[in-house]
Parts: sequence; C-alpha cells; structure tokens
Amino acid sequence: IAQRLDQIAGVRPADGAPATPGSQADGSATRRDAMSPPETNGAANELSLERVKAACARVVVLHRGHTLRQGTGYLVRPDRLVTCSHVVRPAPPDATILVAFAEGGQKQEATVEQFDDKTDWAILTLRDPQRDRVPLQRVTSAIAEARWLTFGYPESMGPHGLVLAGVVRDPRGKDDQGIEAVQ
Repeated sequence: IAQRLDQIAGVRPADGAPATPGSQADGSATRRDAMSPPETNGAANELSLERVKAACARVVVLHRGHTLRQGTGYLVRPDRLVTCSHVVRPAPPDATILVAFAEGGQKQEATVEQFDDKTDWAILTLRDPQRDRVPLQRVTSAIAEARWLTFGYPESMGPHGLVLAGVVRDPRGKDDQGIEAVQ
C-alpha cells in the first residue's frame, strides 16, 4: 500500500530521487520522518486535532436507503481518500458510497478506485476534490516516544467522531503474523 499511496499522492522520496509515477508535476509533496513535519503550501503540517479532523471523512455505504457500514477515510490528495476495504467491500453493485468531512463538509459521492482485501485498504476517488483541506502525509518511519493523534468514525459512534492519541512505544513491533507493525 505504501508504494501505491505514494503514487496516488504524488510523494517524492526524501532523498530527492525522481517522483513516482502519477506524482504532482511540481513535486510539492515529500516524505519526511516522524517528528519532522512536512510542509504544505509553506505551513507546517503540525500534529493538531483541527488539522487531523479536517483531513478525515466519515465514509458511509448506503443501499436502498439503509446504512450497510461506516468507517473513516483519510484525505491523501484533494481528490483521494484512503479507507479500509472492509468499510466499502463487498457492497451491492447499486450501493452508494457517501463521504462527509468533519469540519462543515457537505456529503458527496465517492467511488472505489482500487482495493486490497488481504491488507484491508481501499482508495476512494471523490466526486468533488477538497482543495481547501490539507491532505495527511504518509510517514516513512516512526520514532520511539513520538506522539500520534488520530480521529475517526467507528461504527459505534454514528456521525460523531472519536479522538485517540498516544505515544509510539516500539517503532519496530510485530503483529500477530510477524509483520512489522508500529506499537
């Protein structure tokens, strides 16, 4: 998923190597390590609740007027969100995917561009790009004791978001399958 996200978001490697296919022409997005905030339009991409909430959307899958599932999407480019594939798949062919951003965003339709059920991610294309919101940047590495903050819409919260925060304890932890996972 990291490579595909870099392609979608137009991320350039931190070492200045050429941009990945599909990157922005001006190369404005760059990778940075945790605790070294990237810059977007000259402003620091600080760790603040307002900043994170503005880039998060409630993703709702509707079918015949009923909510099938809901989850969270994170803006990675003005016209792309990343969510979990289990939020949007499998859905009936005539289902509608709606997204609404936390801070006064209007509901809009989105379509699944690409997904991977095995690693549980999906990229959604927004009908109306969010040019007034700053996408979240992908961090290429984590540092022990670095702070993290997230905002999301677990199904149990309905339309109300949930804030979680913490500290990276083991940047090279392992999940139950032995795959590297930050703890």
